[in-house]
Amino acid sequence: MGVEGSTDAPTVIPSVLVPRFLLDGHREQVEAAVEGRATIVADDDPALAGPGPVDVQVAVTGIDDALLERAVDGAWLRWVHSVSAGVEHLPLARMAERGVLLTSSAGAYATAMTEYVLAAMIMLARHLPSWVAAQRDRRWLDADAYGASVLRGKQLGIVGYGAVGRELAHAARALGMTVWATKRSPLFLSAEPLDRLLSPDQLEKMLSESDVVVLCASLNRTTRHLIGPDELATMKPTATLVNVARGGLVDEDALVRALNQGRLRGAMLDVTAEEPLPPDSPLWTAPNLLITPHISGNAPESWDGQVDFFCRNLRIYLEGSPERMGNLVDYAAVR
Repeated sequence: MGVEGSTDAPTVIPSVLVPRFLLDGHREQVEAAVEGRATIVADDDPALAGPGPVDVQVAVTGIDDALLERAVDGAWLRWVHSVSAGVEHLPLARMAERGVLLTSSAGAYATAMTEYVLAAMIMLARHLPSWVAAQRDRRWLDADAYGASVLRGKQLGIVGYGAVGRELAHAARALGMTVWATKRSPLFLSAEPLDRLLSPDQLEKMLSESDVVVLCASLNRTTRHLIGPDELATMKPTATLVNVARGGLVDEDALVRALNQGRLRGAMLDVTAEEPLPPDSPLWTAPNLLITPHISGNAPESWDGQVDFFCRNLRIYLEGSPERMGNLVDYAAVR
């Protein structure tokens, strides 16, 4: 994968700008990675107050957006690390023009997100929220009040076969599901837990044959509203949709219409195009739609993994070999 960015080793004592919440829980880990070779600056340091560029060599996201912008404007910035897997919220054009290296935390949240998806698939297949609502209303319903199905023997379609998609495929295969996935770049399947890998232009075929569709793709100019009216119409009326990636992948108005018209069994969204989701959004009242506030990756283990990613890369950077860092992002692929 091509990477844009400078590979020059630091020529001055670097300053590493990190959010306070990262230091509060992981200061020892970050200091061990630095080993005295850099200055650690918390984002609430009084020295950062006021306008003007911030001269740091490394910046970790999670800081105030305006402060990050000032770091990008600084003379020394060489590397930005994103605490999330997505990077679309960053000033990518300016960073690429400046030759700033960019790394993400892709993969750190895979286990938590996979377990979330498994829970979502089971909840939707067994109509568990409806049974919970009946309990809340103290209603003992007939056993066949809601239709149910099992996952064994069903087909899972994964849109975006990265770290989350791969771990999800392993879990789904263990449940006896057939697993298809789409991936932008070619991949040999000899060691992959997939029954079939398709290219993005075969998305319609996968949608038409899958019982569950899970969105794990990144958001960029080619994937915005990847799931729109035509794609939803292609899906089986008995199928379900789960989105744990980015809200912009889905045309939410089209999804609401499909659910209101009974053209989809159900959906679960952990992400929405606008977050927080406004109280007047029609998503709140769409039938058979479950919503959570972007928490699928939330777990202490996920955060530990993300910090470990950053610290391993920080050691490599400070050793003067930034081109060897992991999770380097190709700007051309995300803009």
